[in-house]
Amino acid sequence: MKFSLFTLSLFALFACTSNTNQVADDHENLAYFYPFHTSPVVYVYQDSLSPMFEIFERIFVTEDELMGKHLWIERYNSNFILTETIEMVQLHNYNVYNHLVGIRGDLYNAEIRDSSFFPLTKATHFSSTFPSNVDSIAFHYEIKRSVLNQNGTVNWNDTELNSLTTIDSITTFAIDVKNRKEKKNTSVSNTIYAKGIGKIQVKSQNGNVNLKLTKILTDEEWKYVITK
Repeated sequence: MKFSLFTLSLFALFACTSNTNQVADDHENLAYFYPFHTSPVVYVYQDSLSPMFEIFERIFVTEDELMGKHLWIERYNSNFILTETIEMVQLHNYNVYNHLVGIRGDLYNAEIRDSSFFPLTKATHFSSTFPSNVDSIAFHYEIKRSVLNQNGTVNWNDTELNSLTTIDSITTFAIDVKNRKEKKNTSVSNTIYAKGIGKIQVKSQNGNVNLKLTKILTDEEWKYVITK
């Protein structure tokens, strides 16, 4: 597996250490994050440079008495295989509470080290460690995200929307535990969030990737797509 494709599969996944202070629901940057849909929806992303490469994100919300609302992102590859699950907690500044990664057809709990996800007031830092499909190899993944432009616009579905752009510095380590060696890969991308929608585009600065949101499916439409 190429590290560049591994990074893409995580899709600029994460965005300083955990902050458990309650976040203000009216924070201006939240308008650019995923809205809390009443029913699950699926975001379909396609690489304009390689149209056969698609990523799907199923977004849904749960709620409990102890921690309130949880925002979930399930990621699927172009073969509709679940590759990871991200769980965030609203009361904890939308920090990542749980991260599961698909390995050998199963989901494994990753060890979260830094959990901040979306830049509400400052730069964020996410990092986690998880196994690979080779017993002696583990992955460590981290992304530092900061706001580049809060006053942009973007056109989606023939509508011009206000946008927020972040710059994401991504580092992946493949660690050979047995031989005590590691291989490091870094990349930088810009992620655009549209007001009222969420993530709408991820474009690598080296020009190799340009993932764009092409449509948003209902959960019923998604179930039809994956079973037809």
